[in-house]
Amino acid sequence: MRIAHGTTGAGDHVTLSVGVASHIPGESDGGPDRLLAAADQALYAAKRLGPNRVICAERLLAEFAGLGRDPVPAPGRRKSA
Repeated sequence: MRIAHGTTGAGDHVTLSVGVASHIPGESDGGPDRLLAAADQALYAAKRLGPNRVICAERLLAEFAGLGRDPVPAPGRRKSA
């Protein structure tokens, strides 16, 4: 996606950072405000990690809380058997 960035002082190409959050209806989790806050936190984490990132709020929170989930493997790296 090599879209030229026309703003002076910006990078050569447009980049995209995305924060994702989900909600299962019926769960008592604080409603839409909490969902939007989680997506916002994920967006700012994506921006801090660099261009062209998609961060899922649930995974981000689980990793920071140390809930025992396996970390997401880096692209191009696989666990050896």
